[in-house]
Amino acid sequence: MLDGDRPALAILDLNDVQPSSPELAQFVEACGAAEQKLPVLALLSAGNMNAFEQAGPFDDFAVSPFRVPEVALRIRTLIRKHAPATEAIVIRVGDLVIDLSRYEVTQGGKRMELTFKEYELLKFFATNPGKVFTRETLLNRVWGYDYYGGTRTVDVHIRRLRSKIEHGPYVFIDTVRNVGYRFNDKP
Repeated sequence: MLDGDRPALAILDLNDVQPSSPELAQFVEACGAAEQKLPVLALLSAGNMNAFEQAGPFDDFAVSPFRVPEVALRIRTLIRKHAPATEAIVIRVGDLVIDLSRYEVTQGGKRMELTFKEYELLKFFATNPGKVFTRETLLNRVWGYDYYGGTRTVDVHIRRLRSKIEHGPYVFIDTVRNVGYRFNDKP
C-alpha cells in the first residue's frame, strides 16, 4: 500500500487485532520508515488501551465509543501537522499582501492586526475574487455550519475589516446591494 500513491495518514482499527501481531508491527514500522513519515491514528477500545501501549508509536488515538467530530478533528490535525512543507502561498492585491502560510496580512509593508475571523474572512474573499457571496454563505463557509448567530455578524466583521484594510483609493470588498459581498481583486 505504501509503494503506490502516498495516503495522507493511516487509520488502524485495533479492536480485533492482537498487540503482538507481526503484521501490526510490520505496518507501523513501514509507516515510520516511509520517505515522509506517515502519521498513524489508532482506534482503540477502552479495555485494550494498555495492551497497545507497547505496540507501536502511534501519532494519535481515539477511544471507542467514537465521536465523529472528535475523530474528524484528530484526522485534520494529524494531516496538517505532517503535511510536507510548501512554498509560501501569497496573495497580492494592490499593496495588500496576504501570506497564507504565515497567517499574516501586510499593507504597504505594514503588518495589519486582524482578528482570527477577520483574517479568515479576508482569506476566503481573496481566494474567491469576483464571486458574490450572500451573508448566509459567508456564515457557513467562514464561521462554520454550527454557528447559530445572526447574519448581521457578517456585516459587523466586514465593516471592521474594511476599516483596517481600505485606505485612500483602495476598495477591496464591494457590497452587492440586496445580495451580499464580493472581493475586488483590482482595486
